[in-house]
Amino acid sequence: MSFEIFLATAPGLEGLLYEEVRRKGFNQAKVIKGGVTIKGGWPEVWRANLWVRGASRVLARIASFRVLHLAQLEARAREINWGGAASFSCSFSG
Repeated sequence: MSFEIFLATAPGLEGLLYEEVRRKGFNQAKVIKGGVTIKGGWPEVWRANLWVRGASRVLARIASFRVLHLAQLEARAREINWGGAASFSCSFSG
């Protein structure tokens, strides 16, 4: 499973984080407000958590949708295949 991974950083440090991410071999890095996005799966999330020092948080975006109230959020969250999204059957070697 591949998804967007958001690496959050302090305002103004996005460019430095981008350079660090590229040096460490992450693919499809893109600077956005508040951080850097990369593409990948759980091994990339784990690797970013371990090796990227400029990120304050590493967030896996496994789904996105717009809701206007809590009932919509609950309904849309139930549609996500959480078992598939949280499948950790891959190995990590680094």
